[in-house]
Amino acid sequence: MTVTEADLRDPQVAADYDLIYADWDGWADRVERLIEANLPVSPGAPLLDAACGTGIVCQAATQAGFLVTGADPSPAMIEIARRRLRPIDVDLRVASLDELSTAFVQRFDSVIAMGNDLPALPPEELPGALNEMRRVCREGGHLLVAIRDFSRRIPGGIWRDDGVARVSGRFVYDSPGVVGYVLDVEDDRGRRSHRRTLHSISPLQLATLIDAAGFRVLRQSVVAGRAVVAASAR
Repeated sequence: MTVTEADLRDPQVAADYDLIYADWDGWADRVERLIEANLPVSPGAPLLDAACGTGIVCQAATQAGFLVTGADPSPAMIEIARRRLRPIDVDLRVASLDELSTAFVQRFDSVIAMGNDLPALPPEELPGALNEMRRVCREGGHLLVAIRDFSRRIPGGIWRDDGVARVSGRFVYDSPGVVGYVLDVEDDRGRRSHRRTLHSISPLQLATLIDAAGFRVLRQSVVAGRAVVAASAR
């Protein structure tokens, strides 16, 4: 089966990635606990999810009490998030990580990036993305980043296997520093696979880059295979 680089602007590809959330509310609850453990929560404080995808972190942050804005470069992802989060007061906009300060005049109390969007950037673009996150974070505000811990080899796994679809993820180690994350989907439409090329970022590298972007690292941890860094804006 041919594996193509994922075009997340394609509505069908975006829908395939949304299939991983077989237990959406359970995922949101786990992310909420991660947020509450790493960010000071003030009811109604403005928070930007800088890589919101289909909205799982937006829902979690709303549950935690934040006033949430979500940004993603994929209109297809944003459209799924709008449908999912319609009952919730979330402002969703199409914007990439390298244009946050252009897309938003507002400065946020907290900025979050979770998932694969930062590792998907070419390494030379990662400092610029973190600088943009600093520009939209108010002085004294907070940052939370959670990405897969690339300091160890990551096993594949099954995301869901039910009456809707069978969805699994696997990691292909092509060359040093480059990891192919392949999503395999099988449902009544057939079988298909999508690949995202990710770049290895160790927890230490991540913390160093965050510090260089104008944040002060407050804590580092590894949670459920994710490298988590919490920081404050200097």
